[in-house]
Amino acid sequence: ASFNLALINHDLDFLTDQNTEMKQVLHRINLLKDQSWSGDIRTKLQQLNSTLTTKSNSLTTGLDKYHKLSADERSKLRELYGAKKAPMYYTRLLNSIIKK
Repeated sequence: ASFNLALINHDLDFLTDQNTEMKQVLHRINLLKDQSWSGDIRTKLQQLNSTLTTKSNSLTTGLDKYHKLSADERSKLRELYGAKKAPMYYTRLLNSIIKK
């Protein structure tokens, strides 16, 4: 199997950046969750926390075994964050939930 090292490194950097952002948003949610939010905001924070926990755990697992994955499995890793989502999507989403 031929592979392009530059492309693989770019892909790993890209996926690692996405995972880092999701973990940062999870950390912020953890810091924010004890504040007195309305029920609606609290529900949205819990939903985002649940979504990002699942996505980040899956991406972390995928990154750990990236070099053993097929091209199709690597493609699925890129879709975890959301193929159509711009960088920092979840940061902006959290900011919109808490109106920052």
